Amino acid sequence: MQEKFNFEFAVDLWKAVYSSGFDWECGNEVIRIAAMCGLGVLTVEAKAVAVEAIRTDYRVNGQYRREVYERLRPPECAPRWANCLLTAATRFPPRKDDYPIPEPCRHVVGVPPCFGKARKGAWTDRCYRAAWGNVPPYGLEVAEKPCPRCGQLLRYWCWGKQGDPAFRWVIDHKIPHARGGCVCWFNLQALCPACNSAKGKE
Repeated sequence: MQEKFNFEFAVDLWKAVYSSGFDWECGNEVIRIAAMCGLGVLTVEAKAVAVEAIRTDYRVNGQYRREVYERLRPPECAPRWANCLLTAATRFPPRKDDYPIPEPCRHVVGVPPCFGKARKGAWTDRCYRAAWGNVPPYGLEVAEKPCPRCGQLLRYWCWGKQGDPAFRWVIDHKIPHARGGCVCWFNLQALCPACNSAKGKE
């Protein structure tokens, strides 16, 4: 893990985030910076550990305090936050044999433990990782992959409406609802928005 991690670049990125002000989303920045600096896609557990470690720098009695944050200094906090990413990624690495996620034995759409045909609420962190991990090269070790339909380069931190539009991706169902697909993790994949739209109900 250490040999892949560009520590200096991570420090520079954290300094830029710090200079942008107090209102950045820690979870998104943790994922983006880790991915850009060679750690691949952090697991759900690694993300949680890194976010918690970073937020302790400006949390008092459970509240995130701007005045505490403003007393931080980038030369001190940026290297510490970069190390938080490496520590979390090392403690909770992705397992190579987890992807692609296989369909469970005797799985029946709509019958628990199937998640059903329709998504209930927002996609979760595990859904995003499942969709990403199910696309070749399988797994979370790399944070840039080609769209499996058109080959356009996708970047993990550019999902939905965030990040550079040229590298964005969305969650797609391998087997669509219209053909009996469900929202279980094994049926999710990352696609570029254009391919997702063109796919329709095929």
